[in-house]
Amino acid sequence: MLGKIPASRLRLIESIARAARRAAPRAIAAHAEAFVRQYYRGVGEEDLGARDVGARAQAALAHLAFGHVHRAGRPLVRVFNPDPVRDGFASTHTVVMVVVEDSPFLVDSMSIALNRSGLATQLIVHPVLAVRRDARGRLVEFATEIGRGTRLESWQFYEIDREPD
Repeated sequence: MLGKIPASRLRLIESIARAARRAAPRAIAAHAEAFVRQYYRGVGEEDLGARDVGARAQAALAHLAFGHVHRAGRPLVRVFNPDPVRDGFASTHTVVMVVVEDSPFLVDSMSIALNRSGLATQLIVHPVLAVRRDARGRLVEFATEIGRGTRLESWQFYEIDREPD
């Protein structure tokens, strides 16, 4: 393992990062590769490999575009059934995307809420990212460590049982 991440996972993440670099729209292109590398860091190889590299890249890019502008104190939440034309990727599941300032038990609380609603969770991606934003909430960079002008944000992506409505 390199840096506590298995080499096989690192290879998958690098493939996804390269696909993201090629597919990223101009508005988020500067952040695409760094984001993907941090975004999928905690996801197991079996989950990363369960879908095409391009599909994983497009899902991450959709989340990056969604959270590109985020003002402190205002959680971003999006629940939708992905459409390839509208969203850039498809899924047989309903997707829940969240971007919020990090605090304890966010993922546990969300998982409990979904379970209580009778929805099975098929995939969770939940990195905590050190983010630097400008005064208007626009993403400036994903930092490698916490420092002046950065804050920790929880970026959560859930695939749950498909909800038609």
